[in-house]
Amino acid sequence: MPSRLLARALPFVGGALALCLGTAACTTDQPRPQGSPTGPWVGTAPGVQLGDPAVGTPAPGGDMTAVPEDSSCAAGTERGAGLPVRPADLWPGASATGGRATEVRARPGVPCPAEPAPEPDCGLPVFAWSSSTNEELLGWTGAERVLSGFAGARVAASSDAGTGSLSVGYVSLRFREDDSRLAVTRAHVEDAMRRCGGGRPGTLGGVSGFVASQESLVGADPVRTLLVAGPDRLVWVALDGGAWSATSTERAVHLTLQRLRTS
Repeated sequence: MPSRLLARALPFVGGALALCLGTAACTTDQPRPQGSPTGPWVGTAPGVQLGDPAVGTPAPGGDMTAVPEDSSCAAGTERGAGLPVRPADLWPGASATGGRATEVRARPGVPCPAEPAPEPDCGLPVFAWSSSTNEELLGWTGAERVLSGFAGARVAASSDAGTGSLSVGYVSLRFREDDSRLAVTRAHVEDAMRRCGGGRPGTLGGVSGFVASQESLVGADPVRTLLVAGPDRLVWVALDGGAWSATSTERAVHLTLQRLRTS
């Protein structure tokens, strides 16, 4: 993947951890209290709760850093210490962890210009097989908010970064309730998953949704992805690395979905 596209894709790929641990681009993990998830989601296993009432727009400061945008239609923040999905929660005791998250919200009364959904590029192992930035996602999906990022950890000594690491990438698109563009976006993403990753209805970590596989950027094992839909959002989760077990997969998927509900 060209470096420009890789830089744009970093928030969306599970394999970003291997790149992150070797640079200063990650936020190291710090404990913080987590809210209790409430509210049902469509197509999830019992005990997985997502979907949420609208939450206020967080003001930059403390654990959030303003991110300049190319237009006035959106406001972005780097979540910094306020990562929605924290590596220490997923992999307690891991020797090396890292994470990153970026949030972009449409400005009230200033919608981002509508854009056609991009044609999937099956050579890009990222969300929807598209190199769209978060702001561009606002334009072609019609979402009010995009939250994307990853969390990862080195869990075993290995010369192969893919074998010794685990990472979770995620993209959460929130819409107004009853917005028809959610269904349109879901159909588009599922089509991309079907065309490029053998997508089909299925389960990952005990959670039902639409599943597919993607090429890893760091190892031989494919990235496993899951798309789930709620009343007001779509969430895509990607698991990368070669050290997953059934137990760690279930924990990562369930906890990631729960954390994104409260973020």
